[in-house]
Formats: sequence, structure tokens, C-alpha cells
Amino acid sequence: MEKVPSLQHSPNNHVFKAYTPKEAQASQKQLTERIFNHIGPLTDISYLTRRNISAEIIAEPIFLGRIASFKHKTHENICFHSFDSQDRFVTTCQRYYSGDKAVKQFPYFKDANGVNQSPSTNGTIWRSNNPEKPEFLLFSESPEDALSYYQLHHTSLAGKTLLCSSLGTFRPDQASLLSALCEELAISKIILTNDNDTAGTRFDLLALCAIKPAGTNQSPILTASCSLIENEHHQHVNKLHFQFSFSQNQFSYAEKLFNYIEFSLINNKVRLAVSEGLFKSDDNKWHFELFCKNDLVHVEDVLQLIEMADKSNYFKQHFLVDKPQDLTKKGAEKKSIMKDWNEFLEHYQGDQIVDSKKSKFFEQEGQSDMPEKKKHLKIL
Repeated sequence: MEKVPSLQHSPNNHVFKAYTPKEAQASQKQLTERIFNHIGPLTDISYLTRRNISAEIIAEPIFLGRIASFKHKTHENICFHSFDSQDRFVTTCQRYYSGDKAVKQFPYFKDANGVNQSPSTNGTIWRSNNPEKPEFLLFSESPEDALSYYQLHHTSLAGKTLLCSSLGTFRPDQASLLSALCEELAISKIILTNDNDTAGTRFDLLALCAIKPAGTNQSPILTASCSLIENEHHQHVNKLHFQFSFSQNQFSYAEKLFNYIEFSLINNKVRLAVSEGLFKSDDNKWHFELFCKNDLVHVEDVLQLIEMADKSNYFKQHFLVDKPQDLTKKGAEKKSIMKDWNEFLEHYQGDQIVDSKKSKFFEQEGQSDMPEKKKHLKIL
């Protein structure tokens, strides 16, 4: 069982180092310097401790200079810095509470014409300092979820994990930056800790297709996306639209994945899934689309089938797509679906959180060739 660092009850007596940035890109230098003039040492961590992230975790050396304070007039907010491929400070993202709602905001300034100006975040991510013995890249949409997962699995990850976040929408330029970090630090194992929703699934799919672990020149064997379907009134309906694309030489994988999905989802009357079938387009790529119910069972099965159809074990060896399990909330009687890892941390009360699949990924180089099947999924 993991030992989870406890929450400290005196969160505001810590002072952390400010980050001294390398020279910013010339095109953004002036805006970046204006922003950095508002950056100060991290003295108030109440925003994070309110989210159950412990002072012990925040004080670890890998986060020094990566989380700070943004001072503006009478306000001082905690902020997560955004760095480019050369690890140069570009901008920061403030975090604060407005009532009970957590708010995130990138700082901006008005130019002479009254137009808001802010440095571009293209090709930037939030990241921790380099670990002592890099083994894992932990990636999440938000730094809060990355920190929560790290705290929950601290025994397995401390001292060997690089934490990264896209600070919002996950873009291909960020995937390229993460691939470069994996190559630079020789990291071959990637942990994806995105939300239990459609956006989180979209993040997972993009990461699986675009982040290259170290030690492999293998190009991603598919391109995939997931989106909610809208009706004629532009309202979301309870349906998901998956799109898959494969290079010409990956037909065998495309066919196997389609057959798995056809067997477990499309031909299963209970699942109510529909596909337009596997076809080859004018661009000499193989494609198919899947329309299915928007629920966690379908999403989890699609992600698992992507791994199971890959006989090279590329995904199983290099990626762990981890979602928080259902948990009984404090003060409740029945289990609830956890939206993200920060919510899981909030309600975690000491149950077992590292299963056999995680343990194998965390501790062993080799992976079993036998696919791990779930109770509701049967593949023949």
C-alpha cells in the first residue's frame, strides 16, 4: 500500500525560491519580462492545500521555481510557470478561488490600442525540475491532477518522475516537446493521468499517438480523436465520435483493432455502437469511425482495445493510461465516479490504490504478453 504524504496544517510558513529565467524568445521578451516582474517566491500555498495537496509535496526540490506567486496590485495568486523547449520561462498561469470555484488565468496586458496582449504558449508546457533518476513522464491536463497523482503514488514515483502539464488544451506542439524531453532524459515510460471525461479521453488519444518514448524510433501506429456529437441545435447529445487513421503499412493493426471493436461494441446489441467500417481513402491511409454511447465503459474499452490490438506491445510497454477508480466520498454511503485525480485525492481515505497492473508498470522492465481483460469485456 502506498504511503501518501499527509496534509500539513500550517501551509503558509514555507518560502520557496523564485525562478530566474533564461533569456526569453526575442519576439516575446518584452511581455515575458513584464510578467516576470510580478513573480515572487511561493509563500502562500493555501490554494493547493485546500485541494489536499500536501506542503511536503510542494516543498520537494523538483518543484522549486516551477510554482510561484503572481502579485498584481492587492492580489497574490499561486501560479504554474510555462516553459519552452529550451526550458526558458515564457509566461505563467494563475490559480485562485472565486468563492468555491477554482479559476485559472494567464496574465495579460493592454497595449496602446487597448488590446489584450499575452505571450504565446505555443511550444510550452508546465514541468517540474528533472528527477534524479528519470524513469517516468507523468502527464496531465492540469498541474493539480499531476501533483495529486504524484502524492497518491509517491512511494513508487518519488525521485524518478518528471511531471508535466499542458495547462489546458493539449496541442501537437506540446506532444513534440514532451517527446524531446523523453529523448533527452531517456524516459521510456509515460503515465497519462487525464480526466474521466471526453476531454480527458481526447488527451489520452493524442498522447498515445504523438508522444514518443525514448529508445524507440517507431512512429505512432495510429492517429485518433474523440469528440462529443452535437444535434441540429448545436447541443451535445450522449454520443461519442471516435475517428481512427492508420498509415498504409499498418493495415494489419487497423484490421485487428476494427475486428475487436466490431466484436465487443458494434455487434453487441446492448452497447448500441455504430461504425462506418474500415476503408482506404485517397491519401492511401486506412480509416474507420466509431459512434457509441458516452459512458466510461465504452471509453475504457476503446482505450484497452487500442492496446490489445497491438501485438508489438508498444503501448503496453511504454504507456499507462490511469483513471481514478470509483470511490466513496467523505460523508457519503455509496461509491461515486471520480472525475479526476484531485477529486480522488480529496476523498481518499487509505484504501489500496496501486493494483497489479500499475505495480508491473512501475517496478518491472518486462511486461506480460497476455492482455489484461476486464469483467465486462470478452475478446475471443
